[in-house]
Amino acid sequence: MSTRAPHVPRNRAQQVRRGSGGAPHLRVVRRKSRNLMVRSESRRLVPTAIISGIAVLAIVVGVLLEQVVLAQSAFKLARVREKLVTQEQRHQDLLLEATRLEGSDRIERYARDVLGMVDAKATGANYIVADVHVRDPLKPPGRRQSGVSAVGQAAGSLMSDRLDP
Repeated sequence: MSTRAPHVPRNRAQQVRRGSGGAPHLRVVRRKSRNLMVRSESRRLVPTAIISGIAVLAIVVGVLLEQVVLAQSAFKLARVREKLVTQEQRHQDLLLEATRLEGSDRIERYARDVLGMVDAKATGANYIVADVHVRDPLKPPGRRQSGVSAVGQAAGSLMSDRLDP
């Protein structure tokens, strides 16, 4: 009830007691249901039809969007496959080039022509011997041992240094 509305008495006794001269035929009516309006069957179907139409439209848009995404993915996949084919061909060409460059004939020809190398003589081996005098760290300086060459002493001392822990 509104605060601005005049007080309505609940029963006939209150109306008579009131003395304001209100009409005795008025009374408060209580609703039994919560619906404000009773709708006919055709008016109840309108919101259902609208919601169904929106749902169908949303499904159609979703399917179309999915088709667009799938088409874009197919184009990307085709481009990637084209790149793959070209890169595989390039890889095969590079493998062929590497095999050709690794050939021993080509390396030998490069060594002779560019680097100026020649074949080694197969007659025998030549050794260069150095006459180096190395003093023994255990012997005092100034004394030479007789009978053993200095090269042999140096080699023996080097070998003994490497063998000792």
